[in-house]
Amino acid sequence: MATLQEMANFIATALANAATYGDAAHQALHDRLTGLPNRALLMDRVDQAMAKARRHRTGLALLFIDLDNFKTVNDVHGHLAGDQLLKGVAAELGRQLRETDTLARLGGDEFVLLCEGLSRDAMAAVRERVLGAVLRAVDASPAFAGVAASVGAWWSDGQEPGADEVLSRADAEMYRVKREQKGRPGPVRP
Repeated sequence: MATLQEMANFIATALANAATYGDAAHQALHDRLTGLPNRALLMDRVDQAMAKARRHRTGLALLFIDLDNFKTVNDVHGHLAGDQLLKGVAAELGRQLRETDTLARLGGDEFVLLCEGLSRDAMAAVRERVLGAVLRAVDASPAFAGVAASVGAWWSDGQEPGADEVLSRADAEMYRVKREQKGRPGPVRP
């Protein structure tokens, strides 16, 4: 009987350790607030997507999403309201995903959407769906009024030297869009 109890204790400890390890691994690769993949996991998936694109002669799109006027929500309504908006944006964007897509939160008010196997022509339609999803999240509360999104989209055939380069190009494209939108009244509606 003592041997069975020792085995049961050993198994219980092993299961507890496995669960703890699994939790730690998940936390290391995911954003705590939204549960989305973080930068580390995103970069790994971009590298894998680039390798597939080269191998299969397909493409991928990276959409860099920055929330405009997000700081105002935090400053006027508090960080809990800002957190609520970030969770809402993550949820609305998540509803737009295909099984092969990856949505990540880089931090602050920046998200990135990786779409594998996407043609250059289809990228514009995805960008419009992303803008619509952000606006649905913004429309959820009067506290979010004035928030919009700048979305930079970069298409790749996987030939760039690495994930950092693709992300950098999508980021630069987002800043180009942000400069173009500056001075326009209100959120840009698709």
